[in-house]
Amino acid sequence: LPQGGPLYMRYLNREITDTVLNAKIKFNTRSAKFYPAWKKNKYIQLDTSSKDVIMGVWRHENGNIMAVVGNCTTKEQEVTIRLDKAMKTKVIFPDDIKLSSANKTISFKIKRNSFVMFSLK
Repeated sequence: LPQGGPLYMRYLNREITDTVLNAKIKFNTRSAKFYPAWKKNKYIQLDTSSKDVIMGVWRHENGNIMAVVGNCTTKEQEVTIRLDKAMKTKVIFPDDIKLSSANKTISFKIKRNSFVMFSLK
């Protein structure tokens, strides 16, 4: 997901696939600017100690953002997201994740070999 590639549904849980695809449709990712994991942007930055934790970002002209952070490691990772301005956060997946936000940062733990998807307004 952070690289912007397609979802191969036969390899994914149906419930997770539906959640991700519905979020992409609702956010209208087709009309948003996409910043893949390897491309920096000035709106949202990922701070992590592992090069195997990556983030892809979709951003609309109005400033709304949807992001996905992938943990491609075999260990849980601490993640901090730095924003260019304070924004309201909504978790898309998984629903049991606890995001801690203060001012222009969001922090959370991401399970091994998994991802977190959220939106910002």
